[in-house]
Amino acid sequence: MGVFIDKLEAYGADTEVGLARFAGDEGLYERCFYMLIDDENFAALQEAVAAKKYDEAFSAAHALKGVVGNLELAPLYQAVSVAVESLRASELDNIEAEVAKVAEEYEKIKAL
Repeated sequence: MGVFIDKLEAYGADTEVGLARFAGDEGLYERCFYMLIDDENFAALQEAVAAKKYDEAFSAAHALKGVVGNLELAPLYQAVSVAVESLRASELDNIEAEVAKVAEEYEKIKAL
């Protein structure tokens, strides 16, 4: 495997499962990863939480969770999942901290 896959594995991604989703096509997997970097749902999540528009925040977080899950980016997926479930249940006491954790993980993958 290439340097890109090594970086993802060091981050904590399950690249074996992720690559299987992309029929073993490492180039396609990498292109989809970089599409995530440009995905607007992360910014939409942050903006919606800041504006206390929690229905919009849920939609953005849920969409982001799907993309991240398909790429098998486990640490980011876990962080997004926590935020999604809090938003789904309207348990908002810690949502800013949860979204900050998503941001922290998102910055890590952007650095790859």
